[in-house]
Amino acid sequence: QALGYYLRAQRLNPFDSDIRFNIRFVQKKLNLASASSSSLYARFRNQVLDHISLPALLFLTLVFSALAGRGLLPVLRLWKARDLSDNEDEKSPFTLGFAVFSLCFLSFLSLSLMKGFDNLSSRAIVTNEKVDLRSGPSEANVSLGQVSEGLEVSINEKVEGWAQVTYREGLRAPVTGWLPANSIMSVSEGSLL
Repeated sequence: QALGYYLRAQRLNPFDSDIRFNIRFVQKKLNLASASSSSLYARFRNQVLDHISLPALLFLTLVFSALAGRGLLPVLRLWKARDLSDNEDEKSPFTLGFAVFSLCFLSFLSLSLMKGFDNLSSRAIVTNEKVDLRSGPSEANVSLGQVSEGLEVSINEKVEGWAQVTYREGLRAPVTGWLPANSIMSVSEGSLL
């Protein structure tokens, strides 16, 4: 359960290096798979998205939007002047500043959208040492295999003490099944902030 509490704390303060250290320490103690075996998005989330807050990303998006807009004004003036002069040999009005600020704006906008999507998804950590992943929400359903303590899963649905979860290992297709709700600990409730 320590891993779950540390992941919750990281959502509240993504800049705390002690929390990141403790998460790595607990993962090492639980012998969890390395980040290289998880999905590309999970690695990106762990290495980038978990280290910056949504308000900070939105602020940077706004700043670079303003800077790109400011860089667009000279471009428009030059195009207007070029149209009036009919001189085909003039330099292109496209400026490096406009290009850089626009690229930064698009990058931060993309990161903001990814962070917002990530915050809206419900995630949990398996807290039991070994638990059967079932094909349906009861002990009578077929076991699809076992999952181990510390595995991070996405929660799709909850039904009468059971949670339908999805997880991915490496490049394999996602695995979806049902776990007893008391065998997982929610680390993300799916809220925007």
